[in-house]
Amino acid sequence: MVAHNRRGCLNHVFLTVRSIEPAWLKCAGVVLNDLGVSGDVASLNNADILRRCLRLPIVEECTPESAAIPAQLREMLSQS
Repeated sequence: MVAHNRRGCLNHVFLTVRSIEPAWLKCAGVVLNDLGVSGDVASLNNADILRRCLRLPIVEECTPESAAIPAQLREMLSQS
């Protein structure tokens, strides 16, 4: 799933991941989308909190400027 890395991200991710499981679906991981407008305390800590609370790969720093798909995201996509 993809979530905007800002305040409210944790709630969005936790609710979405929890709703995926009862539907017999598998969440391959979480991509934190950053459009360059964040920089607040939440956006600096969201990835660390998600890594501690979820047993899913967390990809951060996937921005429009990224030229290639990060290796971690490629691995997530190949497993799904």
